[in-house]
Amino acid sequence: MERWEEAKCAEAGEFCFGLFTSKHPASISRRPALEKVLNSYYQTRIPGFSISGQWPYQKKSLGKSLDKEDEIINMIYSFDIFRKRINAWHTKFATILPQGSAKLIDEDESSYANKINEELNKERESLRRSIILKYGESDSFPAASSGLEVQVSEEKGRHVIALKDFQKGDVLFKEEAFTAVPCGGIQIHCDHCCTPLYSFGNESEVNFVPCDVCNATRYCTFKCLEEAKSYHQFECGSNLPEHVGIAWLGLRVALVGETCQQSGDADKITQYERVCSLLTHISDMTPEDKLQYSLTSLLLSVDIARRKKLSSVEKNEYIVKFGSKDRITVAGPILQEEKQVRVATAIFPSASMMNHSCDPNILTSYFGNTVISKAVRDIKAGEEVFNCYGLYFRAMRTDKRQRHLKDQYMFDCKCQACLKTIDVLDTDGIHSLMCVKCKGPAIAQHGESVCLKCDYTFNNEEMDQLMEMVNKEKVLLKESQEHHRNRAFDKLIKSKIEYVNHLKSFLHPNNCQIAQAIDQLAMLYVRKGHYIDAWNLMEECLTLAKAQYGSDGIELAGVISTMMSIAQAITSSEVTQQGLKLIERAIIHSEVSLKIMADCLGEWNDRYKNLLEVNRDMKLLRDQVVASIENGARQENGKVLKAIENLEI
Repeated sequence: MERWEEAKCAEAGEFCFGLFTSKHPASISRRPALEKVLNSYYQTRIPGFSISGQWPYQKKSLGKSLDKEDEIINMIYSFDIFRKRINAWHTKFATILPQGSAKLIDEDESSYANKINEELNKERESLRRSIILKYGESDSFPAASSGLEVQVSEEKGRHVIALKDFQKGDVLFKEEAFTAVPCGGIQIHCDHCCTPLYSFGNESEVNFVPCDVCNATRYCTFKCLEEAKSYHQFECGSNLPEHVGIAWLGLRVALVGETCQQSGDADKITQYERVCSLLTHISDMTPEDKLQYSLTSLLLSVDIARRKKLSSVEKNEYIVKFGSKDRITVAGPILQEEKQVRVATAIFPSASMMNHSCDPNILTSYFGNTVISKAVRDIKAGEEVFNCYGLYFRAMRTDKRQRHLKDQYMFDCKCQACLKTIDVLDTDGIHSLMCVKCKGPAIAQHGESVCLKCDYTFNNEEMDQLMEMVNKEKVLLKESQEHHRNRAFDKLIKSKIEYVNHLKSFLHPNNCQIAQAIDQLAMLYVRKGHYIDAWNLMEECLTLAKAQYGSDGIELAGVISTMMSIAQAITSSEVTQQGLKLIERAIIHSEVSLKIMADCLGEWNDRYKNLLEVNRDMKLLRDQVVASIENGARQENGKVLKAIENLEI
């Protein structure tokens, strides 16, 4: 240990820390020896620091040294950065580390990750094959149902028409991305096929095969690593692509296209030609945008030329083309308010043929790099099939949607939702005031407030009262924010209750502002451990979500997911008859959500599988609670009988 103290080498400390936090079995077996090394090393930097048990640091030991705590946490996640330096470190520090504690695992760990992910991918591929297109795949429209057809008109351009009837839940598209690029952040999906680098339900254990040159990209298997080399060889060692936005996708399209043309892969070449035929809207772009994309294309071309040389000098043309504001499908759930992690940006030639509607009749979800489009309502033969480019009419006002679509996709939307003279968010009360006469939805119009239900116009006195309520709402909100900053949670709860009640006094009962405030109050109750109160508030949120999105909207699944978390927080030892009713309600809600998810996303979706597990846990908890209550009742009856016997004696 004296030699270790003399070394004082940060690299050695980080090296050991990486081994200590590794999930590989070989690393786990070395932890006792590594504990001693790391404690000795870090105690010289952080007084009182110690490593023990499952987690490599103790929060209490660190006291207020939050900067040091953050430093150590960062080291946990940066192990992969040092992967390629491990062998060199082993040589350098072999005499310092305790005997048997530093058998290094660079290639072994990659092989381990490859083996684990190969098995997982077999299961995923089996699931992927179980996803069946309604009416089978079209001969003329790859990856689409044979019940669909691409038609062309002067008004709509290319668009998709249903040749046959589809029912809610039918699969219309099942298409693998031509190519995709990751969205940044901590990479927990394969850079090539977007497959998760972890097993379902075990997101904390990430296994991957790194690029053997730059170590910056992660792949699920050696197979994906080899396939990706065809384009990654041009990106390897450069951090420029990830900083140029959508142009990175354009670059990768060009690189994959170059590769497939060189290899003579007929299917891939056909797919590439279909990608090239997508509209670019370059003629609709502003001069500033054209200049930006041209310079970006030139920058990428020069960057590649310094390291590699493309066989076709015209490839930068395609970087401009696909880096423009094109009709590109973005990987990630579209019609969901629940926050999701965006994994990648991808391009799907067939699915891109669908036109946009703010009220679509399909919902898109993703299985690795495969897009799955399912009907969210019945579609009759002759109807157009519409996707949503992320601007849903029940979540965003018409004027705002129109601006976004014009700016990003270069067209004026003329869907049914956009053609309505009054926004549905007003007629349904989602953004409305409450009429003082009939309690219906009222909106501000030309300096007046008018009810959309009874046509009543607020008089001057009522308008003054409304302004007072609006001003009070701002004061209460500011007060709540102040309590939150001061972490005065008891005061914050009282303030938030007053705020919610005040909103209910002048906003329409369906107003989304009320729903947001109730949700925040519910989370405060969760923080305080008042789960029953939190549950009751979330029941109210669910009712409001139904008013906004309908009783079968996928958005309800997000609310129900939160409710399941609250229900799970209640243990069998705490549950009373009231809690048992809550669990019964949770089971009912989860089964409603499972039905919605099965129709909209499919039973192969991770969200569905996660909720199915929760549903099973709830049923098990219910059985345990019932048994506990019945056992308690039997014990109580036994006491009563014994008391009666004593009285008779």
